[in-house]
Amino acid sequence: MKKSLLNIISLALGIVNLALLLVLIFAIVPTMNKANRLVGQICTAIDLELENSYGTSSENNINIDNLVTYDLEQSMTIPLAPSGDQKDHYAVASITLVMDSTHEDYKNYGEAEKLAERVSLIKSTIRKVFANYTVEQAKDLQYQEVIRQAILEALHALYQSDFIYEVRFTELLTS
Repeated sequence: MKKSLLNIISLALGIVNLALLLVLIFAIVPTMNKANRLVGQICTAIDLELENSYGTSSENNINIDNLVTYDLEQSMTIPLAPSGDQKDHYAVASITLVMDSTHEDYKNYGEAEKLAERVSLIKSTIRKVFANYTVEQAKDLQYQEVIRQAILEALHALYQSDFIYEVRFTELLTS
């Protein structure tokens, strides 16, 4: 009698285990898949690359062997926009241009001798962009990215080409 009672309890536990497994398979797994799809759609909507952890889009990736840098020789002292405190503020910046050597316009504009001929135009463009920002914005790291992007767009407009891949501040001091 005890043996058959243990068999019945074992059979009942097996059936309960099977029922819970079916609930797991048919209720929880589809919900997890839907949540995973939702997260993927949100990432796509805000343009995040799940495979690329560096934050750059894969279509703009350039092999590091194809990048060439050009340092503007002297640091630039640049007047900033008035910030409301009745003082003149300046930024001292050392700037590096990062260029794509495989771009078709690089040979026309990007080689060091050709850039050196137009350094005054480049510096003037950079000064014009910086003049739109206050000292508080120039100190803020997020605004520094905005300033770099604005300088890059202004240089693209100046050259009417996008062979300049990135603008970097090797030094940026504000006062």
